[in-house]
Amino acid sequence: MKWLVQDMLPAQGLFLLKGSPKTGKTTLVKTLMASLDEGYDFLGKKTRVAYSVILEYGKYDMEKSAYYQITDLVNEDPDINLIIIDAMLPVAVPLLTAFNRAAHEHGVAVIFVTHKNKIEDTELGWFNGKWVIRRDKGKRYLQVAIDDHPGFEIKL
Repeated sequence: MKWLVQDMLPAQGLFLLKGSPKTGKTTLVKTLMASLDEGYDFLGKKTRVAYSVILEYGKYDMEKSAYYQITDLVNEDPDINLIIIDAMLPVAVPLLTAFNRAAHEHGVAVIFVTHKNKIEDTELGWFNGKWVIRRDKGKRYLQVAIDDHPGFEIKL
């Protein structure tokens, strides 16, 4: 398997990052983007140099389907390896279907960032992997689970 971040983020598929408000989700993905841009380690894991973009779902063109928005991005810049969707609205299965299809057809990784309360347990099966930020006694942890790989936790 090819990885953008070793044992954390495969180079292709749809991935979820969720957590309560103000736990550092957006900060985490922006740090990830900077690490990939330079090929620096991310949370102690090796990365490969990759080009990424971030979209704020709810603020970009809602008239065009999610699939075609990803397709247009990749067609405009074939060097894109990672697309981060910072979701400000509740998630719907048709949207996840479109993002999943686009990720696999175009060979890119898509991370869907959302609050815990904006995604239903029944929608979790659409993701190839999940990152969850949780708080415990004032400390923050990132739990990582990627399909067919053992999960682990990193203190942030």
